Amino acid sequence: MTPGASVPIDSPSAMMAPLLIRYQAMPLIQLANFTTSPWAYNGKLFCLSEEGQTFVVSTGEQFQLSHVNELDDFTQASPALVGERLLIRTEHRLYSIRRKA
Repeated sequence: MTPGASVPIDSPSAMMAPLLIRYQAMPLIQLANFTTSPWAYNGKLFCLSEEGQTFVVSTGEQFQLSHVNELDDFTQASPALVGERLLIRTEHRLYSIRRKA
């Protein structure tokens, strides 16, 4: 989306425009391939690449990559939030992640 381009106000492009413009400077993330849906938790945005890297981005006005977690496995399935668990399916494994009690 080009800054200043006009799109219908209720279109997905119009709703995402501020986010797309704000996060154009994401060089590391732009090198990855994404087919999964991102998810948000505790003020952070999580983006899981097909290569198994989870990019953790702090939400706010400026792009700030907090860190990258490596699963070392191919993934195309979107993570699922089930109760207090995050389920991540990779090509060879199913991860169940939750906070320690």
